[in-house]
Amino acid sequence: EMCIRDSKKLRLRQPGAPLLVTEFWAGWFDQWGADHRQRGDATETARRALEILGCGAQYNYYMWHGGTNFAFWGSRLCRTDSSYQTTSYDYDATLAEGGGLTDKYYLTRLVNMAASYMGRFFAASKADPPGVNIDDAPDALNISGPLGRLAVITGNGRDEIDSATVSLPNGRMLKVSLEPLGAVLVPVGLKLSEERTLDYANLMPLGEFGDNILLLHGPEGWPGEISVNGRELRAEVPEGDDVTVHEHEGLKIVLVNSDLATRTWLVDDTLVFGPDFVGETVEDVVCGRRLKQYVLMEPDGTVTLKKVKTPPPARRAPPRLGPWKRVLVCKEPVADGLEWRRIDRPRDVDRLGVHYGYLWYRVETTEPRAVRRHLFLPDCEDRATMFLNGELIGVWGRGDGATRTPIGANFKRGSNVLTFLVDNLGRLNFGPRIGELKG
Repeated sequence: EMCIRDSKKLRLRQPGAPLLVTEFWAGWFDQWGADHRQRGDATETARRALEILGCGAQYNYYMWHGGTNFAFWGSRLCRTDSSYQTTSYDYDATLAEGGGLTDKYYLTRLVNMAASYMGRFFAASKADPPGVNIDDAPDALNISGPLGRLAVITGNGRDEIDSATVSLPNGRMLKVSLEPLGAVLVPVGLKLSEERTLDYANLMPLGEFGDNILLLHGPEGWPGEISVNGRELRAEVPEGDDVTVHEHEGLKIVLVNSDLATRTWLVDDTLVFGPDFVGETVEDVVCGRRLKQYVLMEPDGTVTLKKVKTPPPARRAPPRLGPWKRVLVCKEPVADGLEWRRIDRPRDVDRLGVHYGYLWYRVETTEPRAVRRHLFLPDCEDRATMFLNGELIGVWGRGDGATRTPIGANFKRGSNVLTFLVDNLGRLNFGPRIGELKG
């Protein structure tokens, strides 16, 4: 709802400016000690992407493909002083950290393919007062331009609403399904070519392909109503992995159900129906166990069946890890041959060229007599493990076992050596404190 509301406000304030959601959050950062974060399930993400299109806007997923914070590249989160980002930057993205195709990936494909392969209609349109009205659903979003009108009918996240009746600008009533996204894209008066106009359809376009192929999808068994050049075609959405092609007004109208639409691919101008994934060629397919054959459609509309040659390899469960064991606890873990670099005063890690990880500091003092002192490091961020004459005396900073209150230390008469192992736990990822010193 926020995307819709904010887009409408921005359109009113900047009526001539392009609308772009620069960061359409598919998830959120994970932090150590907390559950995996999500901003919405697969259905909500796909529905909101479609709603953004319905506002006449474009979107950029953040993230589309999750990744990994290798080595010390994980950051701190600005929420609290104890929020540290995990090594995983999966971000609950559509493509998982390891490259896996998620449910969110397959559902958002229905929106992304429509945005790509109906792109010329979106590009020529902008939001305007409603031309397609609703009778029994929460919201209708309209964009229009010289090539026609596109309306997004959305349930605004209300799962109990699975269909809606809409009124077209000419008064024609049309029943549409909101499954599986909780929203649907309705085309009205689209000029497909000089000879053909798609008057309306109660099925969602996946795209136009080649010169005369229009691909539509909806729930299995849904009664489709498609009008081209004033002539209506009524046809039921096929079940399973069936593909039906209807010749209508010189146009090949291809119908599939929405589940099969999530597994529809365009490779070298050939439509491939059924595989879980298709690589660089139509021969490079990955099929699930249940799939025995898949469908190819050439640019001229020719349909052929291809048998799945070999079943996919069985998945092997990863090995289980045993319990962790601590081998030993050492005192001051400093090598005897360590070479120290002299500095004239305390320096932050960036000035010393150690931007990530750990850094040792050492201070030598001479005391005329034994004395107890209290040490504190107000400018030291994160953690500093403190040793006096080789013995651990405490940990300054944040996290388990650390404190930001003065730490007592007993200095002996004569020479004393203080060493600090400073741990840089990551840079703040955003906010007013970006650029804080480390070390």
